[in-house]
Parts: sequence; C-alpha cells; structure tokens
Amino acid sequence: MNRTTVLILALVLFLAHILALHHDQVGAFALPSDIAHVNFQIGRNLVHGQGTVWSPGGSPAAILEEGGTSLLWGLVAAGAELFAWSPVRTTALLGIVAALLAMAFTARLSRERLVGMTAMVLLVVSGSFASTAADGSETALFTMLVALAFLALERRRATWLGISLGLLVLTGSLGFVLVLGFLGAALMGRGKEDEPLPLLPAFAPPLAAFAALVVGRLAHGAPGLTPNLALLLEFDLDAVRLGLWSVEGMVRGTVAPVLVLLPIIQVLRWRLSGTGTRALGLGLLWVLVVVLTGGDARPMHAAFVPALPLLFTAVQEAIVGGLDRRPRNEWLAWASLAVACLGSVMASKIPGDLGPVRSGPVLMAMARNRPAVAEAWGSEWNGRFALTEDLRSSERLRAVGIFLRDQVPAEASIVTPWPGAIGYLSRKRVVDLLGRAGRLGGEPTRSWRGRVRTDVVAVLEARPDYVVPMLAGRMRPPSHAELIEAWLVAYDEVGDTPERRAAMAAALEPYELVAVPVPEREEELTRPSAAPGFLLRLRSLDLGPRLSLVPDGTEVGVLVEHGGHHQIAELELTAETPAGALLYLRPNGSFSSTPARARTETLLFPTGTRRVELTHMRLPASLLEDGHPLPGLLLTARLLTPFSDSADPLAAACEPVTLAY
Repeated sequence: MNRTTVLILALVLFLAHILALHHDQVGAFALPSDIAHVNFQIGRNLVHGQGTVWSPGGSPAAILEEGGTSLLWGLVAAGAELFAWSPVRTTALLGIVAALLAMAFTARLSRERLVGMTAMVLLVVSGSFASTAADGSETALFTMLVALAFLALERRRATWLGISLGLLVLTGSLGFVLVLGFLGAALMGRGKEDEPLPLLPAFAPPLAAFAALVVGRLAHGAPGLTPNLALLLEFDLDAVRLGLWSVEGMVRGTVAPVLVLLPIIQVLRWRLSGTGTRALGLGLLWVLVVVLTGGDARPMHAAFVPALPLLFTAVQEAIVGGLDRRPRNEWLAWASLAVACLGSVMASKIPGDLGPVRSGPVLMAMARNRPAVAEAWGSEWNGRFALTEDLRSSERLRAVGIFLRDQVPAEASIVTPWPGAIGYLSRKRVVDLLGRAGRLGGEPTRSWRGRVRTDVVAVLEARPDYVVPMLAGRMRPPSHAELIEAWLVAYDEVGDTPERRAAMAAALEPYELVAVPVPEREEELTRPSAAPGFLLRLRSLDLGPRLSLVPDGTEVGVLVEHGGHHQIAELELTAETPAGALLYLRPNGSFSSTPARARTETLLFPTGTRRVELTHMRLPASLLEDGHPLPGLLLTARLLTPFSDSADPLAAACEPVTLAY
C-alpha cells in the first residue's frame, strides 16, 4: 500500500470519526457550539451596518477579540452572511476542510516509510481533534495554520511561513506566542543549515499582523493587548494549577499524548532529530500557553488541539529514530502505537462495556474530571460525555434564542452566562454575565479562557429585563435557594457566603421565574420540547397573567387575562373552610386535602382584552349550607410555575386572587 493510498484512507476514516462524534439526539449533523455563535453575531452586525460590535452599545473593537474570539473567523462569518450563506454550515464545512488540510500538511513531514505515518494516524484517532473540526469555532483553522507553518519552517519556505504565521495571529492573538517560538526555532537552526531561512519574509508578516491588531484595538478605544494575551501576562497560581489539572485530564482522557514521553526522553539524551526537537518545543510551548491561561472549559480538551500535530510529529520522529538505532524493537513501537490508538478511540466512545469486556469503569475513570476542574467548569465529566452535553446545550440555547426572538419585545435586554446562540438568534441586546462578549458599564471585556468570575449581584442590580439562569432540560424549576447557590458557586467573584446570599436574594427580589415553551428542534419550531425553558423576568414589565374568580351561585369560574408572551403555568385553587380546613381542587373537579393542582402545564397565550376560562367548577355539598356556599368560605386561585414548590418565593406566576363568601 503506497503513501497516497494510506493518506486517502486516513482522511476518510477521519471524516467518519467526525460524523460519529458530531451528531445530535436524532442522529442529524449537530449544530456548532455556543461559543462559535459569538463570531456569527459580530459578522452579521458588520455586514448589516451595525459596526464591529457584539451588541448595540458594546465595544466597537469586538471583532478584534474584544468580545469575539477571532478576527479572521469573524470575517469568515461576515462573508457567509454577505453571500446569504448559513454561517452555521459554512464554518462547520470550512472547519472540516481545515482539519483535513492539517492532517495533509502533517503527513508531508513524514519519512518515506510506513512508520512515518505515525503522526497522521494519531490525528485520525484523536477525539479532541475530530470534535473541534466541526464545532464552528476557529480551532481547526488555527491548527491547520500551525501545521502549515511548521511544514514551511522545515522546508525553509520563508514566504509560506510568513503567510501562515500572519494568518495565525489574525485567527487568534495567542498565536503571537507561537510566532515567537517559530522565530526562536529559526534562529537556533541558522548556523546548522546550508540554506538559512530568510527571516524578513518569514516573520515580517506576522509582526505586521500583530502590530495592525494592536493599532486597530487602540484606535477603537480598547487596550492594546487582547484579553487572551493580557490573561497570559497575569500570572495566577490558581489558574496555573487548573491548567495543570487540565493537562493531566487531557493525557488521562485521550491516552495518545502519553507517547510524548518518548521524544522528551530522547531530547534529554540528545538523540531526537532536529525536526522532532523543534516540533516538541513548539508543541510544549502551546501546552504552556494553555496552562498559564487556566485551561479551557470546552469539551474533549479542545484548547490543546493546536499542539497535537506538533507533538505527534515529535512522537513520530522519536519512533523513527529509535527504530533506526534498534530495529529489533520495532514490535515494541507498533505495540505502543496500538495501545495509544485504542485508548484514543475509546475516549471517543460513550463509556460502556465492549461486549463481555468490562471496559465501562475504565472509560468512566478516563472521562471523569478532577474535583478542582469539575468545580471550575461545573461538569463532572469531560470526553465524550462532555461533548454530547455541549452539543445538546447548544441546541437548547438556540431554541431559547428563537423563543426570545419571536416572543419578547425588540428593545428587551437579556443577561446570560451563555451569550452566543441566544445573542445570535434572538437579535436582542444580550449581555454576557461573565463579561467575555462585552461588559456592563463599558468595562474592558474578559478572556474566554480560564475560569471567569464576576459581580453577579451588580449585574442583577442593573435590572436587565430578562435573565437566562439555566439551560439544562429539566422539568422541575430551580428553587430560590438552589438558584442563589448555583450562581454564587459558579459565577460570583465573592462566592457562597451568608452575606452574599442575602445580597443575591435582594437582587432577585424584583424578578419572577417563568416557564416558557421552547422548540424541541430548530427544524420543528411548532413542536415544544419535553422540558420547558426557565427565565427570570422583571416584575415591573407587567407581562404576567391576571386571574379572576367569577361566582355564579354554587359554581365558580376561573378566568385568566394574559398580555405577555407564551408562558407555561399551573392553576392551584384552594378552598379554606370557616373551620380552617384547606382543600385543593383536583383536575377531575373534586376537592381533596392532599395538595393538588387543578390545571397542569397549561400554555398561556396572549388574550388581548378578553378573558379566557381556565376552569369552571361546582362547589361540593361539603362546602354548601342550605344550597349556598358556607359563610366565611374563602376561595384562592393562583398560577404557579410547573412542578415548583408552592411555598418557594419563585413559584408564583401571578398575584393570587381570593373570593370570600
């Protein structure tokens, strides 16, 4: 089998790997991750004359990584918008193409022997690499440019090196660190090469690109350094510790990176080739960048992906060099590769047993995050579990964005920790709770990397119209205490203290929790999801329903008038007797002392000036005296959030109404 055939087969297998990972709950090709939508939003604003901002009133340098994540990827999204293509599909397609090209460039570095395809094979089985190829982000493009730059460095193609590094800086400002690494590699090799690499055409383009980025940011009123670069310079021991745990999780969860020990051992013994040494140094430089910036919350260890072509090339060089010195150890090399590839493939599998083989516990241990990482990112799992949850969450957030687009006023302001899909699809003013896509008060934006905290109380005290407090598909809404605890632990810069709980409770006082119907899938907008969405809404907007009790002899009608958006609620009607007994109306019209709700999961539509009857009931004989309601009988009706605890402060969906006899 020749090398071209192997390359084609590898590319086909990699496509299959991508499709096996990147699908939704019904088996269709999944939509991009939430963070990818940030660039979609900025690109659309650019095309439609709203400037380079994330949202109205935001920083005009948003496209220059003051809110967005990539200048070049934002321009790609803008180009798709300009030609009326779907940015969602366009970026996914380009990401796959970029990943395939990254593999091809890596393969060009291999020796003319079968073991020289090691790096490419390791990329094929890498779940991290496959998961980022179609997630709509710039990661695959960034990785491709790294692979192209290294190929150009090794072939001493100065022009191509300059072009690839210049585009690398424009794709992600952290690429400038790699530019410095490439410059160091070029300088260290100049005295050992017959044809030294011309430095001016190789490094003038990336330096000019970086200077243009800095000048552009300053011209738009932003700091010269992007939030990512500023975070890199702010040495934080907690962030470094989290980054190191991320490295451990990446190695444990994907197995193949453990092979990097081979080139490390060889370079310490001065036996690694020049290509392997440079690849190892540049790959470890990127790992160091990830560590110093606090790791990454994205699934499948996506932050480390740009280093994989370099690190796997170093592994390849180590194996080739080892076989050249000791050919008899070829079986050991192939055995190591087989184990690494099997481990990587297993990392892409949903944890479970392989037939009679009890592999489930091992795969679960591989995918489980360390406690510190789980606390930081709010998820116990990484690997395939995390990727599946991320794809479902992105789909859920798109559904919430569609609801907000269609149901809430155009001028509404919305706060959420997940601004991407909601901002892009709702077309409303969406504020990122954590200040990455723009902050309240015009403060500089924060990096999308590392663990970000903010003053949650101050954000709520600014009184946005809506808050998206959670995204998980669940039937039971969060209680008042659960919501406070979750937000303080996950997002607040102070944390969960008694004083902060009190301040958070006061900040939540003007809000009501509402359940809303969101579509199950974007392609089926009229089909509601199995679980409602939950929003916090300002009470002062006066968009809640109003109940009224209309007596007619021994019968009573419960009517509702609703002027707001679609909302899901449950009707509770109680009868309190003069003796103090409390009875609940059941859906069948009878009364019981057991708590019950007369109407469950009722969808409320805007009624205009009309009132709609929710239920009509006849008082039972036990509540009558001489054919009339008991004197002193008190009927109370109220609407509650579905599946909520009636006593919870966030349970009420409207003001209760009473009818006294």
